[in-house]
Amino acid sequence: MTLTPSPPGFAGGEGRGEGGEGASGDEATPVGVPVPPHPNMPPPVEGRGERGQEEPLNPFYLLLLLAGLAFVITAMAYAIIPVLEQKAIDAGEAPPPSAFRDALRADGWRWLLYELAAVAGLSVASMWLDRLRSLQSEKPSGTIPDKAPPATR
Repeated sequence: MTLTPSPPGFAGGEGRGEGGEGASGDEATPVGVPVPPHPNMPPPVEGRGERGQEEPLNPFYLLLLLAGLAFVITAMAYAIIPVLEQKAIDAGEAPPPSAFRDALRADGWRWLLYELAAVAGLSVASMWLDRLRSLQSEKPSGTIPDKAPPATR
């Protein structure tokens, strides 16, 4: 069986020999041979900080989950309740009066917009906090030193 070389960074595919390129770059790595990670990729993160402590949970995740759940429930109610009312009317049975259905019919679109704005805002806040924490946990090895080393002649 002959294997054709895979393009750089390619991690598998049909007829190409999965696993990317071999050591010389010209030959493909056979299936089952582990491929070393790319030298520029960071090591895998296991959710622990440098001192072995767990990173604190982002509080925006729970709020985002609740806002998303409220949005989905409202959207489903806004879409399904009128259909159910119409089916009841078509069957010759008028649905009983409901303040919730009246409010949903009148203001449901506003509720959806408010909830969508909450989901968007909480998403941005969650990403911002994650980014802030990742910047604070990075090692400053790639920064420019404060003082230049003395010049040698």
